[in-house]
Amino acid sequence: MGVTETGLQHSIIQKAREIHAVAETIPELLKPAEEAELAAPGTSREPPTAMAPSALAPEDHHCECVICKEREAQVVFLTCGHACCCQTCSEALSTCPLCRKDIVQRIHLFHSG
Repeated sequence: MGVTETGLQHSIIQKAREIHAVAETIPELLKPAEEAELAAPGTSREPPTAMAPSALAPEDHHCECVICKEREAQVVFLTCGHACCCQTCSEALSTCPLCRKDIVQRIHLFHSG
């Protein structure tokens, strides 16, 4: 539940029971939202259409270096974790160009594929 205080837990459960008791007197409130919309007079709703995933495919996830804009970003800066520069441009930097945190370590990325 995410709430650790016992008194608060009991209050939440009690309130949920009260809401459920009121909802039982009005059957439309217990229907899932989608069924209630379809059952409502004057509403015509088409069935949902399948959507393409919004995540990028791994091969589309590469980005260009924010410094030279020519090569692929291939270095992760620690401690900030930004991967925004190519190997060549990253060697001349002491702070991350995105957040200006000190670069403690550089990790070279190797993309599969």
